[in-house]
Amino acid sequence: MPVENQLVQISLRDKFAEDDFHALFPQLNSFKLQNLLTPQVPIENLSVEVSDNIITPSAAPVPDCMVCGACCAFLLCVAVKPTDKTSDVHFWKIINKNKDGEIVVDQFMRRDSETAACVALDGKIGEGVGCNIYEERPQVCREFEAGSDKCHALRRAYGIEPPLTTERTLESLFRLELKASHTNSVDRLLYAKIVAHPETEESIIVAVMEDDSKQVIHIFNPNEENWLQSEFAGLTLHEALKLIRSRSKKYNED
Repeated sequence: MPVENQLVQISLRDKFAEDDFHALFPQLNSFKLQNLLTPQVPIENLSVEVSDNIITPSAAPVPDCMVCGACCAFLLCVAVKPTDKTSDVHFWKIINKNKDGEIVVDQFMRRDSETAACVALDGKIGEGVGCNIYEERPQVCREFEAGSDKCHALRRAYGIEPPLTTERTLESLFRLELKASHTNSVDRLLYAKIVAHPETEESIIVAVMEDDSKQVIHIFNPNEENWLQSEFAGLTLHEALKLIRSRSKKYNED
């Protein structure tokens, strides 16, 4: 089935089995990229915070979000945390099976059935846009800063601002490689996986580290605690354990 037809079908759904969702993701990504300029630097490696910029000059003007919308159109997996106020009519629930039936392991904003952009995005990219749920938008959206390296890279991909020169592209790639070489990957999570406990009704959070090692960081009752895999992506092990201690009933009852 063409991706265009699949978009119409999935826009009507409210949940996906995790394997089905991740199988669909590459197709959605290809559909999104077909009308964009090829990114000059790896977008996934860029920061969303202006204070962490290593490519964008400090004197560069901050883009006006109301005439942009590139981030809302490009980022396919916009996580909705349990603490967000976003209505569940705006996001998909990603589920896995357990002994009681199923548990929600992730939540992502729905995509538009025609463009694959965020369902809450209104207007035309690069001309005039707005967010239909601005006051209830996810925390991930609030943390994405206008003027960050990732912001400018997405604007270039949509042709909203001019591309980097060859010299600046090479310099940017060198800076990203230098930053990566100074980053300790041993203590940072690549992602987390929530799986059913093989013997009980509990669920297990498994941390998959950037060095490919795995370790269990939490066991919880899904009827008492609500965790999502996307909450742990990119955290250090210390940060992940700190987050668990702050919300887990096991720690707060002691």
